[in-house]
Amino acid sequence: MTQLFDNETATPVIAGYAKVALEQGIDTAPAGLTYAFGPTLADLQVGDRVIVPLGRGNRLTPGYVTELSDTSDLDQVKFINRRDPAGVSLTGDLIELARWLSAYYCCPLGMVYSTMLPAAVKRGTGTITQTQARLIPRPLLAGVKLTKLQKAVMDAALTA
Repeated sequence: MTQLFDNETATPVIAGYAKVALEQGIDTAPAGLTYAFGPTLADLQVGDRVIVPLGRGNRLTPGYVTELSDTSDLDQVKFINRRDPAGVSLTGDLIELARWLSAYYCCPLGMVYSTMLPAAVKRGTGTITQTQARLIPRPLLAGVKLTKLQKAVMDAALTA
């Protein structure tokens, strides 16, 4: 049987704690559930969309950071898995609007956050990924055999 908190021998480094409002609306506290984060997420901000483990099976669930803290009064906490790959986050005015909507309509905060962003934004539709390359100077290529196509590309890049 899987335990809610896995007892690992190595103690991970904790950079801070974040309250996360889950999109599923499983908010037991007004600000969300508390998760820890490591040094790789030290630049986490309120409004960032993150992926967190939920329940005994540690099912990965999206949520939004509602508060950040350096300390926690909990004995055991789970770690935030990662930041949303699409890089989605909410601005300060949208966060305030979501809190008001949540209180006025008695709706979990995570569900309000979820409805504020279109599904296409969450999936990353329309994002552009650019790959940039830099030419290596010819003296460094001395002794490296290039194919005809590689030579043609190199000459075209040098003349551009």
